[in-house]
Amino acid sequence: MIGGEKMNGQSIRIERFRNISYVKDQKGRVLHFRSRYASCFIITLKGKLKFTFDGLTVITDSTRGVFIPEGTAYTNECLEEAESISVNFYLSHSVPSPCALKGMNEKWAMDFYREISQKAYESTESAQYDLLSLLYRLAFLLFEDDSPKSVKLCLAEKALSYMQSEAARSDLQISEVSAFCNVSSVYLRKILKEIYQKSPFQMLFELRMKRAHEMILEKRPVKEIARSVGYSDIYQFSRAYKRYFGHSPTAALQK
Repeated sequence: MIGGEKMNGQSIRIERFRNISYVKDQKGRVLHFRSRYASCFIITLKGKLKFTFDGLTVITDSTRGVFIPEGTAYTNECLEEAESISVNFYLSHSVPSPCALKGMNEKWAMDFYREISQKAYESTESAQYDLLSLLYRLAFLLFEDDSPKSVKLCLAEKALSYMQSEAARSDLQISEVSAFCNVSSVYLRKILKEIYQKSPFQMLFELRMKRAHEMILEKRPVKEIARSVGYSDIYQFSRAYKRYFGHSPTAALQK
């Protein structure tokens, strides 16, 4: 944390997504900003970047990121050839100062980058809600907070992210998700129930149905939708869809 009060993922109120970019910088590059056009998370994947705010400094690398509020004046210097992701958004209230963030595993960061980039091109109302959800998930993972609840929340978010990326697989098991999170299946079930009030099966089912609904809106064939959300049997998919939404996917396509 740099100056101001201690912040965590619950301290910010994100109002609207602006954009996301993948940036490559050469060593020695220096940029001066008089006023940041939007608030942002900068996640450094490789190399080192130096951010100077009114005499205070954060050096980012694969273990450390930075949060910069809208309107901030600062200097950005590339200390080592770097690759980073900049996630830009607007807040519903002002934040007193920039602060250091946790680093993020490159695979997770790129998963967020791809998912946010995809949603940013969609104009539906549900896509906008999904963008806000993704930004809040990212905030919880990046902000420094060593409380027990934060540790559990990060674990739950890690499991959710993995289930989202693998939801199309019909053979996905909770044991695989728990192995990815380096915890037992019993413990992961307990954490997901505590954080989301849902079992892993319920969460995976809802993820698949949500994606199926998005594909219905795109007028995709039912067989393709079923396969894309982990169902090899189109009739089993149709029954699951009707159980969740109250009508069949065929009926939804005809609306």
